[in-house]
Amino acid sequence: MKKITALWMVLFALCDAKLIEMTQKQKEDLGIDVAMPTLVEFMQYGPFNGRIFKEHKDIQALSFAYEGIVEEIYVKKNQPIEAGDKLLALASQELLTLQSEYLNALEALEQAQKNLQRDEKLLTGGIISQKRFLESQKEEKKCANTVALLRERLYVGGLDKQALSELKQTRLPKKQVTLYAPFAGVVEEIHVVKGEKAIQAQKLITFVRHGALYVTFEVPLEVAAHISYGDVCSLGTNEASIVSVAKSVSLNSQSVEVRALLNSRDYRVNQIVALRVRKSIPSGYRVKKSAVVFYQNKPYIFVAKKEGFESVSVVIVSESQEHYTIDAPIYPHDAIATKATSALLGAMEGEDE
Repeated sequence: MKKITALWMVLFALCDAKLIEMTQKQKEDLGIDVAMPTLVEFMQYGPFNGRIFKEHKDIQALSFAYEGIVEEIYVKKNQPIEAGDKLLALASQELLTLQSEYLNALEALEQAQKNLQRDEKLLTGGIISQKRFLESQKEEKKCANTVALLRERLYVGGLDKQALSELKQTRLPKKQVTLYAPFAGVVEEIHVVKGEKAIQAQKLITFVRHGALYVTFEVPLEVAAHISYGDVCSLGTNEASIVSVAKSVSLNSQSVEVRALLNSRDYRVNQIVALRVRKSIPSGYRVKKSAVVFYQNKPYIFVAKKEGFESVSVVIVSESQEHYTIDAPIYPHDAIATKATSALLGAMEGEDE
């Protein structure tokens, strides 16, 4: 892609090039000075405003399956967390009732299992009928299914295997349940406050998994033509590598969306950052502003030739108070006109008449 773009630029410039014939005496009479351009190893575009984002799968919202009162919040916004860290504690009457139902179902299952064991012995001894044994077997399965269903609802309610094991051993329901972080990451937002009543499935905390961070930003259409996959973005001391350049153009802003993969986790989702795109390019030069003229709204420079000067179309990448950084299909040893270029522009316009 880079080779094709470079070739297109050269062909475009050659088609646009015009030779202005001029003797050495004419050059001197017009006061035309020439100088070699300064080769620029890296072209910089920007600055641009970017937004930090993560892939959707890395962002998770914590919620609670039942109504409850938020009793404790153990974390703060932007706080790093590890898997298993406490996030918050809730007191829930619904969860308390569910635990009581679970304990009652456990007792019913234990009794059904005892009855089944007893009836199995009685059936073997010919004391009860097969029908009576099958009824006991059916009741045991029914109780087991009820326990499994309630156990699953308690899992959803935030009780893990250890909490369920303790509940089974102590037979003491807990009104408060603690919610833990399922993976390492950073707390992005806390949506509740201590003492607040949280409704069923309400978003409580949003956190972001540790992993790849991206920055998205928009560049003008003329800049997008010069950047590509793998180019580097500078964000202060950090960098990001471009992973995609959109093919579609925003009609309103005439800009293109670019995405880059960050090499640092020292950012938060939706943070706004300033960045520049830096790319290594063999045809980048810094020239005095006086070396660039504009003809039909397009920038040109004049390259010294034996017969005179050749006009060459260029692209202005950036500018400072005294210089332009240009993208031009010339060589580092080419001398370009830096003074009295208006006279060359006049000759160039005269040839078109």
